[in-house]
Amino acid sequence: LITGINICGGLFVGVSQQGLSFSEALGRYTLFTIGDGLVSQIPALLVAVSAGIAVTRVEASEGSFVGRELFEQLATEPQALMTTGGVLLVLSLVPGLPTTSFAVAGLLLFGSGRGMRLRRSQLSQVRATTAFQPKIYSPLVLRVSAEATNCLRQEMLLPKAVQQMRAAMFERMGVLVPDPQMDLDGTRSGRVVEIFLNGALVGKVLDEQDGETAGIENGDATSEAVTANGLKIAVRDTLSGKTITELRNVVGEHLVELLDDTHTRLLLEVHQPLGEDLINAAIPSVVSVTELTTVLRSLVRDEISIRELRTVLQAVLEFDMSWREQRKNAIGDSARRMQQLVRFVREKRSREITRLVCGDSRSAAVWLLDPAADQLFSRVSELEVAIPPDAVDGLLSEVARVSEAASEQQAHASGVRPVLVTSAAARGLVSEVLQLAAADVRVVASSELLRDVSLEVVATLSPDISLLAEEEAEYLRLTSEHVTGGQPTDRSVNDGVRESRFRAVQ
Repeated sequence: LITGINICGGLFVGVSQQGLSFSEALGRYTLFTIGDGLVSQIPALLVAVSAGIAVTRVEASEGSFVGRELFEQLATEPQALMTTGGVLLVLSLVPGLPTTSFAVAGLLLFGSGRGMRLRRSQLSQVRATTAFQPKIYSPLVLRVSAEATNCLRQEMLLPKAVQQMRAAMFERMGVLVPDPQMDLDGTRSGRVVEIFLNGALVGKVLDEQDGETAGIENGDATSEAVTANGLKIAVRDTLSGKTITELRNVVGEHLVELLDDTHTRLLLEVHQPLGEDLINAAIPSVVSVTELTTVLRSLVRDEISIRELRTVLQAVLEFDMSWREQRKNAIGDSARRMQQLVRFVREKRSREITRLVCGDSRSAAVWLLDPAADQLFSRVSELEVAIPPDAVDGLLSEVARVSEAASEQQAHASGVRPVLVTSAAARGLVSEVLQLAAADVRVVASSELLRDVSLEVVATLSPDISLLAEEEAEYLRLTSEHVTGGQPTDRSVNDGVRESRFRAVQ
């Protein structure tokens, strides 16, 4: 508005009072108007910019000058120098301005900015090629050959199938399976996918060009299907399907190895919204994260779901209250406390254990441990002494005998794991012995099953320990005195199993 008034007023004055022609008056007073605007607006712009710099400036701990900081910031940014140089080069083309001065200054600034950018790019490339950058892998890694990578990208089935597998595993067992990390192995030829868990090779998929499934290990590839874009594709026809089948088998077999303190903390974060009070009350005042991890491992090892983590935490708090009541006047032993904590939590999960044993029915065929052997294992567990090798040998022999008889009668043709029922005191030790011996037997305590369950004893495990009765009693008495004297024995369940195996070989 002001510019228009100045131009119109100048035209009127020039034509009517000074006798100028219209074109002369327009050129002269238009130039005057622009000059007046520049004279008034440029200082205002500089004042506004200065005020903004002064207001937004952050003072350093040591005194510094605004001019020096402004110059350093502008001089160290290639983009600022190149932009300023470009503006000066454009101004050098404006008629009436000193072309040589603006052109030289613009070329110097633009060249300085360009050179600075090139030097920084070269320096970053040198650092990228010379500096060592450690690569941290996920607990679950898929090492894929180049040809297999191209095949998986074309199929576009694996990511969705992996997420479905992770979701299903969390719903069934409550374990957060980590997202597998893809690692390209350019040295391998063919379609090869190797599965690593915590740095160890646990599975491999070898895909043949003709679509055969002979290269798959530890799994039946023809029994699954992968859904993509609404179409069902047989697993044997895709590398993605074979990979997810093998991955599902590997994760199910090594699920306990995924449970560590980091995983436990992730579970606590997931259950934090609905179980904040239980988490704050239990950790770390009652149990540490490592102790809770031990409890969760014992449950998952026996295929007991930890999906409802709140019930586990509630059981931990109830156990702590009873433990404090029992140990008011005694010094509690941490190892024994952990054993009883696991036992208490398992009893609180009796409904889940009963479902694993009986399925949808309320009855099950089980094996029973002989009372004398049960008492021996209970005493060894309570006294925390080394288990006698002869007892281990007898137990393993009985398991082999009963398993062979059951296989002949096809009692377990359906693939259900045999169930061995013991007392609560002996269950942990018996289970550990069978696991170390790689015996596929589920060991449960009678107190871990619901009362309305009907159990049919189809076999009784009776290790021959009659000859050891007197010497075992003396052995337990001496070792218990040795332990209570403050010097725990250096032998363990591993020692007993190893010695039993060595004697069997002999």
